[in-house]
Amino acid sequence: MIPGPQAPTFGPSDANSLSRGQIAAIRELEQLNPERNLVASNFLCDRPEALPPDCVDIQFPVAALAGQRMLVEGSSYSVTDETRALAQDLRQLQHSFSVAPDAASLARLWDLGVRWLFVDRRRTLVEDWTPFGEVVVRNPDAFIVQLDAPI
Repeated sequence: MIPGPQAPTFGPSDANSLSRGQIAAIRELEQLNPERNLVASNFLCDRPEALPPDCVDIQFPVAALAGQRMLVEGSSYSVTDETRALAQDLRQLQHSFSVAPDAASLARLWDLGVRWLFVDRRRTLVEDWTPFGEVVVRNPDAFIVQLDAPI
């Protein structure tokens, strides 16, 4: 059985850093996804209180620590207007799905090849991912959600 919510383990100066819990979840994702299926994430901004598009996205934490292929991560490095617009659209999709999951967003993520979601719990109030996926890793700081195929 997966334990319920616990107090986050972030310190007061950790607004832009990964916690031990997030790193542990990312490491578990590496084991859960040996096929390297695409991963979406809500860890998209330089600060938890910032929201796309009004933030800087210069981090690659999930890709770097778990060796995963990400839907989009580090999108502030986009060099053309076209890639910036596409990256912004994908960032918004990931963010929207992480704060208010819905069937249309799941279908779009699935069509793009996303099978996993890394969730920074500081950036969402969603605890139950039914019927969109199953939480397979849960700790005070992060979720790993295995997405279900859309119906």
